Amino acid sequence: MKIYSSGEHLYSFFQRFCSFVAPVCTLLMHVVNLTLTVACKYWREAPKNRPLEVTDLQGSPPSDQNAMPSFHKIDKERRLVLSTATGVLNKGEALAYQQRLLDDPDFDPSYSQLSDFTHITAYDLSAEDVRQLAQRNIFSPASRRSFLVGNDLAFGLARVYEIHRETAGERGIRICRSLEEALDWVLSKQEGP
Repeated sequence: MKIYSSGEHLYSFFQRFCSFVAPVCTLLMHVVNLTLTVACKYWREAPKNRPLEVTDLQGSPPSDQNAMPSFHKIDKERRLVLSTATGVLNKGEALAYQQRLLDDPDFDPSYSQLSDFTHITAYDLSAEDVRQLAQRNIFSPASRRSFLVGNDLAFGLARVYEIHRETAGERGIRICRSLEEALDWVLSKQEGP
């Protein structure tokens, strides 16, 4: 088995692999491409005498040392927003991400969303923070949204968010533990949530 020494080689391998697998991998490739492009760029440019830091991935110093790099890719053909983040999830960055998504000219509130929270390393959120995040109407009530989580804490926080959104009339949120389950929900051909 060949060991890949850089993100670029890994991306090349992933791209070849996805060309033989179901078309859904193309969606994932866009998110991986975006993440690896940023990471590789700053990996090459980062000074070699210190480890790569969160600020390197963001390109400029964050306003909060706990900020998380967050990314999204909008697939207009599938009417789908793919979102991912790494690092520490906090209220400030989550609100800023919501605003970046709203400001994206390709964004349509009726699109579905798959949010991958499996790369979050820590959560700096209170119950009140989650409530405030859930107060913003980003997606339409008919949108299908899946939150991919990797642990019980993430599941619990996502469930609190889901409950708040349900009280606002949004019934299409599902919390998933597997990528397959998350994709099945957002790409389902069924009518409505």
